[in-house]
Amino acid sequence: MSKPNERKSIRFSPDPGTLAQIEIPLKDGAFAPKDAGLVLNESSRGCAVVVTRKSFLKPGELWRIKIGHLDPVKAQIKWVTELDMDVQKVGLQYLGIN
Repeated sequence: MSKPNERKSIRFSPDPGTLAQIEIPLKDGAFAPKDAGLVLNESSRGCAVVVTRKSFLKPGELWRIKIGHLDPVKAQIKWVTELDMDVQKVGLQYLGIN
């Protein structure tokens, strides 16, 4: 039986300096990122990214994200940890390829 906080997929470290291009809010059409963040860890189901934002990000919001050289995917914010007044650590779950 799995524990409530037990991860369902293995996390791995990205290559040093791997960036995530981020489209917030999610829009239809071609991928048009306006923000970027540093990827902290990755898995087959999602990733954790550090972003600098003036506005507070909320769980449930939808993004389109491009990790390194991979194609953009739709993702949902699962959790947000405020590290500083302008810096958040964001956990994303991939929803599918766009």
